[in-house]
Amino acid sequence: MAQIYLSRTNPFHRIGANYSFLQHVANCVFENNENITVISTQEQVNDLFAPSRPRYGTVLASNINLNLASYSKTTIAIKYSGYEFLTCYAENYISFEFYLAPFQPELWYGLAVCLVVLISVVSIYLHFSKLPTFPAWLFVIATLFEEGFTLPGQVEKKQYIRLILGTWCLMSITLTNCYNGIMISELNSPLKASQPNKFYDLVCHKIQNSKRNPNFISANFNNNLSHLDISAHKKYFNEIAAFREDNNSDWRLTLQSDFQDGACFKLLSNFIPTSNVPIPEFLDFLYGEHYLFLYYFFTFRPPRIYYKYLTHGNSFLTFNLLNPLHSHVPKGIRYSEEGYQLDNLQKLVEQEIVSCGKNVFTSKSDMLEAEFKFLEKHYFSKNFYKGKVLDESEFLGLVFLQVGVSRVVKWYKFLVEGGIYGRLEREEWENKYLHRKPAVKIGGSGERVTPLDLSGAIVTLFILCGGWIGVTSLVFWGEVRVIVGHCLIKWICAVHLIMLKVKGKRKVRKQIRG
Repeated sequence: MAQIYLSRTNPFHRIGANYSFLQHVANCVFENNENITVISTQEQVNDLFAPSRPRYGTVLASNINLNLASYSKTTIAIKYSGYEFLTCYAENYISFEFYLAPFQPELWYGLAVCLVVLISVVSIYLHFSKLPTFPAWLFVIATLFEEGFTLPGQVEKKQYIRLILGTWCLMSITLTNCYNGIMISELNSPLKASQPNKFYDLVCHKIQNSKRNPNFISANFNNNLSHLDISAHKKYFNEIAAFREDNNSDWRLTLQSDFQDGACFKLLSNFIPTSNVPIPEFLDFLYGEHYLFLYYFFTFRPPRIYYKYLTHGNSFLTFNLLNPLHSHVPKGIRYSEEGYQLDNLQKLVEQEIVSCGKNVFTSKSDMLEAEFKFLEKHYFSKNFYKGKVLDESEFLGLVFLQVGVSRVVKWYKFLVEGGIYGRLEREEWENKYLHRKPAVKIGGSGERVTPLDLSGAIVTLFILCGGWIGVTSLVFWGEVRVIVGHCLIKWICAVHLIMLKVKGKRKVRKQIRG
């Protein structure tokens, strides 16, 4: 038995801190107990789950997947943890909604009723009073757009007209100023953008309605997976297996460059060490999810036997994300011993994420939250957002073996329910990012005025203007078509007469010469 004396340090002292929050939790629980054995290797931890587990009390002081632990063990639930993604990528689209956004629908309805009543009342009054008529609707529209309109002299002297139109002028000024004040800020803003919200939004559109999609196959071929095209998966599966197990350092993900498509999302993640070289964490997760299915499908290929397996949970989704159309490796990666340094790989991933291209960063919930805070802090000019967690989440907690009459479980439970356990864990995550420097340097923090360009919502103004010009051109042609037709006939006749005169002169000249 290895005797370990836990050092007493301040968990919130970040300068030169190199600790695990589990150590401080153990300090709180075993403050006066020196007979402690710390097991650090995964093999020894796995032995604790074997039937021949030790007879002494044991605490698995790490977040264990409680779904894998038997119910006979004493457990304390800590949290749910699953894969999430973050990105700053967004697809812009043109929308005219902000022209209606300043007013609520009820106000627009009230304004429309007011205009109809106002125009009707003025028109009826002019008709029965035998006064010179004028287009009342044109006056109302002109005041809405802050333009002047001249009334006939006899009409503007009438007290009734002054009262009703004067009241409308005051009302239109108030409404117009309120509308402009709200709408102008939207007019100067970027275009509306749509962002992926779920992992389903990341699946490439080239997969969704093809034989590479098991969901599409099951819906169109009566759940018969023999039609499923997994040729790309087969090659990718074999390469990933070699990547994880082969010790050939010259091996590389050649299939990525053969199949990857720039129109599909790139699913990036931090690299984790393997027996060969580091591999993307999310790619390793997808490989593990479908290892048995792909292995037996490639070997035996039964048409229906594995359909139930593939329809379990998010198997359709994760199977499509494993398609090599989705790249998992950052560009610029160097296949050498130096290039495989975890710090270098992390910088490559960060550089591609902050470029706001069609890529996402995927990781477990805790890691992703820490990464999200780091990116927001150092790349404040970019808008990062997180997607929803993948449903294949794990229920994590502490596992206790051979508890007996010990009060250790109760003390751990006090620390978890009191929030101390979670606070120490969060402190450890923040400490890991304390001395990390951003991979991309950005300019000074001073505000810079962004010039107005056509990449924002201002382009809708030109679209509206061009549309109205097109409509007025059609109206103009409808109004002057008769005049234009007469002019064309006269022009054709004049040209014809000129041609006849020219021909006549030529004949006279020929006769004189003859």
